[in-house]
Amino acid sequence: MTIDDATVVDVIVEDEATAIVRLLMTDRRDWSAEHEHLRALQDKLNRYLAFVEGGELVAQSPHLAECRVRIEVTFRHEPTPHAREGFLLPAQQSIREAGMDFVWTVGT
Repeated sequence: MTIDDATVVDVIVEDEATAIVRLLMTDRRDWSAEHEHLRALQDKLNRYLAFVEGGELVAQSPHLAECRVRIEVTFRHEPTPHAREGFLLPAQQSIREAGMDFVWTVGT
């Protein structure tokens, strides 16, 4: 359930009350190797986007076709200002333009 395996979508949670499908991932890496960290995160996000945009989500669970998709990342370590401004916020905007949501939190 971490960003280290970019070949899978880790967790899918359906919230029937809000008609939101949450695609969850956990990022436990620190930011000491920021470039590699951002590359791994980008690869994982691209997998999640391909899962939705390529139709795999709906093929796997047709009843989710009308749900809004929200990709969520929980970071163990606070993202650096560069990661936040140079990657996370632009990614959030791009994902929003694609009709989905992208949010992140910092937790343990």
